[in-house]
Amino acid sequence: MLASAQGIFLSVVFFIKRNSQPEILLNILVLLFSITLIDYVAFWTNFRFEFPHVNRISSAFPFLFGPLFYLYIRSFINSRDLDRKGLIHALPFVFHLIILVPYYVLDGSTKIEMLLNRQIFLFDNEFVQTVFLNIANVLPIVMTLHLGIYTILGFKLISEKDLSNVKESAGRWLTILRYSFIGFTVSFASYYIMVYIFSYNLAYDYAISVAMSVFIYAIGYFGFISPEVLEGDIESHTERGKYSNSGLTHSTAEKLKEQLIKLMENDKLFLKSNLKLKDLANAVGESKHHVSQVINDELETTFSAFVNEYRIKESQALLLNKTDELNMYGIAKESGFNNKTTFSLAFKRHTGLTPSLYQKKFQDSK
Repeated sequence: MLASAQGIFLSVVFFIKRNSQPEILLNILVLLFSITLIDYVAFWTNFRFEFPHVNRISSAFPFLFGPLFYLYIRSFINSRDLDRKGLIHALPFVFHLIILVPYYVLDGSTKIEMLLNRQIFLFDNEFVQTVFLNIANVLPIVMTLHLGIYTILGFKLISEKDLSNVKESAGRWLTILRYSFIGFTVSFASYYIMVYIFSYNLAYDYAISVAMSVFIYAIGYFGFISPEVLEGDIESHTERGKYSNSGLTHSTAEKLKEQLIKLMENDKLFLKSNLKLKDLANAVGESKHHVSQVINDELETTFSAFVNEYRIKESQALLLNKTDELNMYGIAKESGFNNKTTFSLAFKRHTGLTPSLYQKKFQDSK
């Protein structure tokens, strides 16, 4: 229950403060995991008899777990936006939801009676009842295969991407993400295998719940320690490295470097809280790869560090000149940061002091 509460809290906070596509996909996945855990707890504690409409609220969610994982990985690694064609991934979920509609529209007392009688569906027509029961019997197998296929597709995307030059925190995040999700997938598959071979055991539910909890806590850890990692766009987290196949000449790189610095110093593009590498590329009319190369090789830094350097300078000026007008959250927002936590971590990493200590040190020196 604690993990589900944390998951819902994280989803709400991240939905409010972050709006990049990878983050939205990840937030939805965490939220669905959290609701599923609540559904499990309602089952274990017989809470579903008190509130029967809570029962089966997460039944169709497994058809979204795999697609959300895969689409997040695709968006994170390839910076590929989700278009209308991407909605095809939700069709199995919609199909399952339609099957569940006859149950969802029942009144509470009927649902309780069905729970007591261990009924899955309740139709007057025997043929319809048989059809729905047969579908219900096959669905767990389809769900497991569906989840497994999307997990493999996500792994394939990661394995095909050259991560040798990726920043350590981004690489570590991808490693934890994929192995925590494969842990969930294995637990999910094992649950139905064990139920089919033997019989239902509460411990099987616990295994899936633990796997989902690990995933939620991993999101929470990275959301606090390295919040910028969750944003996606793998090129934003690329270390200075190999661009042997790049067609960028030295003179063009120098010109591009000057343009980027001008964008930051004169246009203050860093004040855009959801600034992405592709935004800089669009602003200078170059490819993301070339912009990333210039930041890595010419400026000898990463995209995140490059942008945050200007944000920190802006925040330092605000800390010294607008102490009576803005609190720490206000200074963070005015400097281009998404939230106070990201601001504090970046500020300390850059100056060696927290924003409050930096401000106090300046005031004491007056």
